[in-house]
Amino acid sequence: MKTFDSNLISDLFAQMRRAKVVSIEHLCHPLGCSEVTARKLMKEHRAYTSFNHNARYYALPETANFDEDGLWFLKNIGFSRHGNLTRSIIQLIAKSESGLSLSQLKDKLHIKHNSFQSLIREHPQLWKEKHGGRAVYFSLDKTTFKQQKNARIEQLARSKKTISDTTALWIIVERLKYPEVSLKIICKRLKKKTGPLDWQQVDRFFLEQGLDVKKTPPSAC
Repeated sequence: MKTFDSNLISDLFAQMRRAKVVSIEHLCHPLGCSEVTARKLMKEHRAYTSFNHNARYYALPETANFDEDGLWFLKNIGFSRHGNLTRSIIQLIAKSESGLSLSQLKDKLHIKHNSFQSLIREHPQLWKEKHGGRAVYFSLDKTTFKQQKNARIEQLARSKKTISDTTALWIIVERLKYPEVSLKIICKRLKKKTGPLDWQQVDRFFLEQGLDVKKTPPSAC
């Protein structure tokens, strides 16, 4: 690999720390090298690559601030402690309480499900079943799968409880006022007015009423 001046690398990393995230183009210019060489340099220094935007963004290890799912976002640029998009999805599903549907994954990853659906459709480390009319992905580990499936069945049973007309009205009004807010947040906001709400219950309500929830899918509680 091309040898770089140590002062040049030091200055570049200082700029990366200030900016937090930089594109591959902004790495190539000061280094005067190709994308391939710049990517090799980032890999050598264990920089994180964005799992979206065609892996065109980088962040240094000390800059990334990962959440409990091992994800970190700066605006709409996503990074994962687990590596690329496929490995990240596998880990999210493996650590989930009740498996994850496409809409739940979309909510966590902040990307459209057609960006990753083909990656996991027949993945050998995942198991897919239909629950509540939706495809849900589970861990292939037998013990984990059994726990996740049982939890999913219990969630669906709770979600089948009838929502009162008053509660339904509050939910629809809140949805119209804040169309970009997830169902999980809506449930929290309405707690004082309606009492505790299960996002699965609200999700099923929208599904049964034929209302569109694709813009703001629910996230796992």
